[in-house]
Amino acid sequence: GFKDIVWLRPDGAEMTERDWHDPESRAFACAFGERRRHLMMLNAGAGPVTFVVPAAQGGLWRAVLDTAAETGSAAHQMASGGAWTVEAESLVLFAETSGDGE
Repeated sequence: GFKDIVWLRPDGAEMTERDWHDPESRAFACAFGERRRHLMMLNAGAGPVTFVVPAAQGGLWRAVLDTAAETGSAAHQMASGGAWTVEAESLVLFAETSGDGE
């Protein structure tokens, strides 16, 4: 199973103690939730950062919020292992779907 919450680097690996204390690090993600997972990617840096999308529990990730989008919404889906670019000083929130748009 999955941990209730896991903190991730942009490359998709789990954050280590060293990562948390890296003064150059400006981007990270967290996957959380029990029944339905959510994924939040945060980029506090001055430029865009590409993240590796972690494994879903059998579905796709659907973007539900993108603070870089003019309307704040995002209607995109991403498969596990794909790449997603988060714009500078932005946050993107995904919800796991069953793959049929749910």
